[in-house]
Amino acid sequence: MPATMVLHIRFRMQSTWLPEPGKQKCLTICFPIANEIILSKSRFENRSSSSAFATNISAKQATKAFTCLPPWIVPAVAFSAAYSRMFPEFKQAKMNDQEDHAYQAKATFFDAQVQAEWAAEEYGTEEMGKLERLFEITGPLAGLRLLEPGCGTGRLTAVLAERVGPLGRVVAMDISPQMVEAAYRRLDGCDNVELYQGSIEAMADRLGTFDHVICHQVFPHFADREAAFGMLARMLEPGGLLVISHFISITEINDVHRNAGTAVAEDLMPPAETMRRWCNECRLCIDTWQDDEDGYLLCAKLKG
Repeated sequence: MPATMVLHIRFRMQSTWLPEPGKQKCLTICFPIANEIILSKSRFENRSSSSAFATNISAKQATKAFTCLPPWIVPAVAFSAAYSRMFPEFKQAKMNDQEDHAYQAKATFFDAQVQAEWAAEEYGTEEMGKLERLFEITGPLAGLRLLEPGCGTGRLTAVLAERVGPLGRVVAMDISPQMVEAAYRRLDGCDNVELYQGSIEAMADRLGTFDHVICHQVFPHFADREAAFGMLARMLEPGGLLVISHFISITEINDVHRNAGTAVAEDLMPPAETMRRWCNECRLCIDTWQDDEDGYLLCAKLKG
């Protein structure tokens, strides 16, 4: 197949992993750096990828740049836009040394779990019933911007993407490269999802704020749970919800992790009095708190 020329322009600073182009041998990317248009060739072999970096440029500068481009650019732009809508955005966050040390063993652990039934299979009837309890509390999600740290293989991400609809956005991430790779495949066709590989701590400052933050089956795995709780609360819009949910009770969660005898052996859910104190310190009002045979569910709203 001949090389395809694609114009790929982004108007905010970011590092992007481009979608896998399948059999395509060569992709040429055109993107602005320091207010100039630069052509950069990148070869794709199997699953290799490239990063594109962009700086802010004005509409006038962009228009001026377009007048200097060859005639094949217009159809190339159309192809690029259509092609990009077929895939969720896939980005990688760079962790600092301390975060990398804290999460390296856990990432390796979860890499090995990517084919486990709890990670790979679609939700069953019982699990979907438990999720409905969560959605009854959050209310309609259409058009909202959601944050999902610890997304795993994207099982919940796909459900959230459907519920927020085309006008909403789901920003999801996981520390496990294998989990994120599986999520990337699962989320093919979801154009309202941003998918990151890395820790939420490494990217929180540049993600902005969200209508809701949903931590599903992940909260005990944060390296510093108190710091993570405060960070997630700060990422909420006023009136937004911080949701911490599990399919099993707190007793079962902690027993499973202790008995694992691995990198997650000390990943325990904090006791009720600790969670209540953190909510008060972060100006979160607890709306719902359930811990029973249907699982653990804490929903707290940020005061306006």
